[in-house]
Amino acid sequence: MKHYLKQTQQYADYSAGAMEIGDHSKNGVSPKSLTSRMNFLLVCLLLPISLSAQVKLAESKVAKPELPEWWEVKDIIFAPYDSSYYQIKQTYPSLEAHKKYIGQQLYCPLYDINDINTFNYSNKIVGNSNTHLGNKHVGNKYYTIIDVLSINGQQADNIYGEISRSDRYQSGNYQAIHGGHVYYVDKDSVPCYVLKETESGDIFYTGFPENFLLVGGFVKIQQEFIGQNFIEYTNAAGVYKKWKCTDVVLTTDAMVDREYYGLGFPFRIILVFQNADDPEKIIERDHRRQNNIGRWVTEIAHNEMQEKILAGEAARERAKKEKEQQEAKEIAAHRQQLAQKEAQRKQELTAKYGAATATKILAGKYEIGMSKAVCKEIAGYAAVIDKTATTETWKISNIWVEYATYLYFNGDKLARIVNY
Repeated sequence: MKHYLKQTQQYADYSAGAMEIGDHSKNGVSPKSLTSRMNFLLVCLLLPISLSAQVKLAESKVAKPELPEWWEVKDIIFAPYDSSYYQIKQTYPSLEAHKKYIGQQLYCPLYDINDINTFNYSNKIVGNSNTHLGNKHVGNKYYTIIDVLSINGQQADNIYGEISRSDRYQSGNYQAIHGGHVYYVDKDSVPCYVLKETESGDIFYTGFPENFLLVGGFVKIQQEFIGQNFIEYTNAAGVYKKWKCTDVVLTTDAMVDREYYGLGFPFRIILVFQNADDPEKIIERDHRRQNNIGRWVTEIAHNEMQEKILAGEAARERAKKEKEQQEAKEIAAHRQQLAQKEAQRKQELTAKYGAATATKILAGKYEIGMSKAVCKEIAGYAAVIDKTATTETWKISNIWVEYATYLYFNGDKLARIVNY
């Protein structure tokens, strides 16, 4: 900056000197000295421009973070819980996806067996000394999911040995399946659910609460089915039974009979139906199988189906009538056209042969004594099969019948008619 100010001062001094060029010229200043001063003045004018010029550097490109392989199904993974299912069976390749359940209420049924390997919970965390609680301690109670931790985190390390399927978690073989693709889950994304018991406020931990019932999903099933009428179709056409869903209950018989129901379904939701014609007749149906049997539909769906059938039949009937009306119009128009042509031809024949002969021609009847011209009007086309100086024989074939008509002429008059 000091250098720049110094140059600026010199520039001012020399500018003042330049103002006195005319006087110095009079005093005998040489042209060479004048040129040097002008060059120095030009340099001083360009100096601020050179001092303010800077080199612009290219911006360095920041590498984009690599997306995880499951990113293509992120919308499915991070979709909020909408109570459309009642069991947390879905695994996710991201820990954050499990946090959609925070705030949801759970219910743990009271099972007939105390399967500690399935229900590994703790309500006391003191260093590495934990208290195992089986189903008899946690069953028939309500819980709220208050947090979802990483099983690989420091807080969850204290209960690591109690978390269900911890060996599988440690091996790194835990998988999540979405959209038909399998995604491996790292230990940082394996969940540890933190539950708060509603009545006592005690805190429980579980690796994956698939043996708990999502209360929101159960309530939604109750709202959907209780009071709803259903139609059961029978093998006889047009014969069906009407049922009404009167209740939705939970049963744990699936936990006992695992060979039939599978390990992933420790409980079942049962729909209770009452027969509309016989109220004493009650049946129970598994909710998971209710929508898989085509013979059972809601009365609303049945009525909609019947309306579609009736609407289809009505549409077909309308189309049939419209077609018949159109065909009738076409036939009437064709008949009218034929009548007009026949009337015109009769008029022409009458003018040519007289009214009586014209009527016979239009009737298609041959008579002895008719001229060749009249017979040709009736036949339209005839093949001459024999001819002499005074006689002539015509063959008239009819494509609609098997026989032919032979006309024998003597001179110009019809002498004989033979049908074969």
